Amino acid sequence: MQNQYLDITKMPKDVLFITLKSALHELNEIEKANNYIAEAKSVKVNGLKFFCVLIAFAIFTLLMAIFWLLSQIVSLTFLLNYVTEEFAVFFYIIFSLAISIIITGLIDNAVFNTRLARRNEEILLIDDNCYEYIRSLTYKRNLIPERYKNQIALYTMLDILETGRADSWKECANKFEEQTHLNQIEKKLQGIANRSRN
Repeated sequence: MQNQYLDITKMPKDVLFITLKSALHELNEIEKANNYIAEAKSVKVNGLKFFCVLIAFAIFTLLMAIFWLLSQIVSLTFLLNYVTEEFAVFFYIIFSLAISIIITGLIDNAVFNTRLARRNEEILLIDDNCYEYIRSLTYKRNLIPERYKNQIALYTMLDILETGRADSWKECANKFEEQTHLNQIEKKLQGIANRSRN
């Protein structure tokens, strides 16, 4: 009695229906898991973006404040030997901008690398969890021949059983093959009709 539940060709109609429905559920769950992994992998990692400008501005302002303090304590021309005060100010502004951009770039790069490493760890965890989940969903699918391990075939076969057009796996598979064959002929005829109109 137990063997008929392990052999799809010997299953009673109600057991066959439950098996196909479970297999379809497993396939749907696997698709969801794979989509979840793909979605996690497609998420872009960014650095600080807008905050980079604020950080650069803060560093620049700080350097300019230091420059102002220095100018109050020591003569600028003394600092830069024989140059005009305007040139000293211009030089310090350029120097401050360059330092601000370099420091901001280093901070942004560090933040980006940290976020990237964290995201990669999350993806590995999701990958492992999804893989374990997918592995746990193999039982019902393994009872079904490879050719029918897809959602279209399973949906169609469930419909065939539900509408009473078949009572066994063999009848169900034959009806599915007939329907698939008819659909292919219909597509070819439709293609021919479309070409003849053009």
